[in-house]
Amino acid sequence: MLAVDATWLLIGAPNIGKSVIFNALTGRQVQVANYAGATVSYHQAQLKQSAQALIDVPGIYGFHAANAAEQLAVDLLNGRLCGPAPACCGADAPEAQARASTGLLMVLDACNLAHGLQLMAQVQQQRPDLPMVLAINRLDLAQERGLQLDLALLAERLGKPLYPLVANMGQGIAELAQGLTAAAQPSEPRLLTKQQQQELLAEVQQQPDWQLSWRDRLGNALVKPWPGLPLALLVLVLSFAWVIGFGKAIRVGLLLPLMNQWLAPNIMAFVQWLLPQGLLQQVLIGDYGVLLKGIEWPFMLVLPYVFSFYLLLALLEDSGYLARLATLTDASLRHLGLSGAGIIPLIMGLGCGIPAILASRSLPSQKQRLILVTLVCFSVPCISQLAAFMALFADQPLGVSLGFFALVLAMVLLLGKLLRAVLPGVEQPTLIEIPDMLRPQFATLMQKLWLRLRGYLKDGALPMLYIIALASLIYELGLLRHVAQWMQPLVVGWLRLPEEAALPLILGIMRRELTVLPMLEMSLHWVQLFTAALVALFYVPCIAIVATLAREFSLRLALAMVLATLVFAFTLAGLAARLLGVFFV
Repeated sequence: MLAVDATWLLIGAPNIGKSVIFNALTGRQVQVANYAGATVSYHQAQLKQSAQALIDVPGIYGFHAANAAEQLAVDLLNGRLCGPAPACCGADAPEAQARASTGLLMVLDACNLAHGLQLMAQVQQQRPDLPMVLAINRLDLAQERGLQLDLALLAERLGKPLYPLVANMGQGIAELAQGLTAAAQPSEPRLLTKQQQQELLAEVQQQPDWQLSWRDRLGNALVKPWPGLPLALLVLVLSFAWVIGFGKAIRVGLLLPLMNQWLAPNIMAFVQWLLPQGLLQQVLIGDYGVLLKGIEWPFMLVLPYVFSFYLLLALLEDSGYLARLATLTDASLRHLGLSGAGIIPLIMGLGCGIPAILASRSLPSQKQRLILVTLVCFSVPCISQLAAFMALFADQPLGVSLGFFALVLAMVLLLGKLLRAVLPGVEQPTLIEIPDMLRPQFATLMQKLWLRLRGYLKDGALPMLYIIALASLIYELGLLRHVAQWMQPLVVGWLRLPEEAALPLILGIMRRELTVLPMLEMSLHWVQLFTAALVALFYVPCIAIVATLAREFSLRLALAMVLATLVFAFTLAGLAARLLGVFFV
């Protein structure tokens, strides 16, 4: 029998539900998505029903280690855990390096059993000394396609325990959990040749004639130039409209009235009753009052757009559309030195730059990784920034916001072409696995939405509160006057912004969206708003992203990114202020 504190490696191809199985067996919550490359680092947690541990390993197609995520999976399987835990494992794998892997939980795909058998044979060749338990997932999709599998015969031929699963519905999880605690020591592996694998498939798998389902037909149509490209453009336009429209509806219709008519008056009345007039009272409820702006900015202005974006992203992920979008954009992204697979990290960057940088591990070359992370750091706004821009332009003519985002797109294209030309290295093609079109599950959507909102509250809203408190103290102590005088040549002379814009520029070093949000309190011409937005977009990455860059690449690269973004932001914004000022001011 395995030791009571044994560790199981959860192994399988990408996009077959491994992370769903991990969540169900451990009670942990890690991100799941309906596209390959969703897991780019490993996660470890204890099984709910025993003291054994389970590690969710990045999905692999084989042992060629074509990218950093696959190399991590190979290292884990061979007992070589790479680097310090924060760099490759995430915060939820605190003791992974100290524990030896003593068992393999191999997940097979009922819809692609042939590949599962090939991968299983490779795993057994690598680690014949480890016991293996088999799980076969996505049986519901196999049944929908008319596949008939003799699972009892398959288990007998392979000589391994085999547990049937429909993981996203929770079916078979309890039986699998019990089976893991009862797994025996390794037996002699039955290594099947390709010929034997084909013979086994013929024995255990039958597929009568069947008709494509409407989801299959839709999925096939979405990867073709016609009607895929027009539909992709429609999806992007509707997505943009959804994030802006739904977010604004929540903000204007619900949250701002709640803030202005109930929360703010009651907070001010309570603080004025509790504290005498003075510095502490002003820090709490003054112009930058932490009890007012600390609620209004992160929760009333930013959170509605965060909510609408993450809900949309979850729907696109779980439906299987993102991988199809990657296929359609492959030719376009190649002009930037990327492949279609790069669209997924770029879209993730709209949520937060950190998972986008980590997701770059799925790209096959260092050159492509550097191009992607540079684009993310320079010109892909995170959702907090994006929400701030939407709030900033909400009362301006539509042409202002459209012009701003058109300029953002142009900068992405120009920067990508420049990086492709100057960076050394090769541009390797990436194979994109097209997942099944699925009906998103409500429970999965809500879990994913909560995970991401919780991440925003922890990594976005909470740091914003601390920085607003610092801003309030600087403002109330009168230090802003000295800062404004020192920065006057840059702020007033070059950017043509008012003196009080100096404080947001300082705060933006810690959180980029705080370069924008204080501007809402100032009476600015739209040209000044446009200038401020350009500074905020191309400004230095937030401290968390700089730390991630240093960990994933090097401190030298992180510092170079800070300097490059700082110079570029002020140069472009100053030029825009002068050019627009000639015609519109």
